[in-house]
This record gives sequence, C-alpha cells and structure tokens, in this order.
Amino acid sequence: VTLDGGKLVHLQKWNGQETTLVRELVDGKLILTLTHGSAVCTRTYEKEA
Repeated sequence: VTLDGGKLVHLQKWNGQETTLVRELVDGKLILTLTHGSAVCTRTYEKEA
C-alpha cells in the first residue's frame, strides 16, 4: 500500500494477474475504485449522522 497524492493505492499481484484498489476521500465520502483487467468497480461509503 502506498500514498499517492492523497490516495491510498493497494496493488495485489498473483499468478500473473493484478488488481488495484484506490481509496480516496471526496467531499467527506470514502471512494473505493477497484480495477482488475478491463473491469472497474466504484464503491462509495458515507458516514451516517
């Protein structure tokens, strides 16, 4: 896991494959972007009041 311009970047490698998870705070929300090959998934987490 590395810190790149305010984003936490987590790179996983196994059996010739690679997955990248990027976590960042945007407007008080945690945005997680997961990339594996050509597939991209974005999850948004909000703190409940």
